[in-house]
Amino acid sequence: MAILALLVIGVATAGVGIGSLVIVASAIWLLVDLFLIPGMIRQQKEEVRNSFSKQMYTERVLAPERSER
Repeated sequence: MAILALLVIGVATAGVGIGSLVIVASAIWLLVDLFLIPGMIRQQKEEVRNSFSKQMYTERVLAPERSER
């Protein structure tokens, strides 16, 4: 959302000259996000998988052991 706002501000102020700097900054930000976001998603998926597997282990293995005591 912030990138879109910067792009709109850059286009609106392009006639003044400073708008081109804002457009370049938003383009760089977009490129960085294009490379970083897939890794962030992969990391989040791995954390969810690990959390789910720990939960399943606890429910299937440890819960019956606890109820036997």
